[in-house]
Amino acid sequence: MSHTTIYLLRHAQTIPSNDMPRAEWSLSSTGKEQSEQLIERLLPLAIDEVYSSPLRRAVETVVPFAGRLGINIQTEQLFREQNACPDYMPPAEFQTLIARYWQDVDFAIEGGESLSQCQKRMIEGIRLVEKAHKGKNILISSHGEAIGAVLKAFDPQYGYDDWARMNMPDVFKIEFSPDGTAQWDSDYKFEPLDIF
Repeated sequence: MSHTTIYLLRHAQTIPSNDMPRAEWSLSSTGKEQSEQLIERLLPLAIDEVYSSPLRRAVETVVPFAGRLGINIQTEQLFREQNACPDYMPPAEFQTLIARYWQDVDFAIEGGESLSQCQKRMIEGIRLVEKAHKGKNILISSHGEAIGAVLKAFDPQYGYDDWARMNMPDVFKIEFSPDGTAQWDSDYKFEPLDIF
């Protein structure tokens, strides 16, 4: 049996807003252009299945690509963003809070989700997808903190500064051997898009 490859895609550019629920935040005009540009960049990966967080910005990121392939996007709650705080927080305050989460992966404010909790459910989702599609190439559209939590599971030294360098969008490659052993291919680099 051949290897299974999962590509974790951080969604395209979005603009946070306190006027609507986080799940409804859409892509910015730049993000929509990025989602179109992703088509040609993702085609060489020979993707067989497309999954996404149910959050609007993650789904919108892969709509053009899935449309080109003619396949359905399968949404999965396990791939949603980390619930760092239940209410809207200004960007500067939010970044300070995220830094705290990375300093202590078990920390969470009241009503929030720790990085370790997010990591656990993300890995659960990835394992379920891998078992369902052995030998396939799968794309999962998700979010920055959620993907960062997965990468930290493979490299405990991965931290806030690494997460902060993540592009929007960005792609990370996880390979599964036939026996189910997983490895993050940290040598795989997704070059930034022309539109950012």
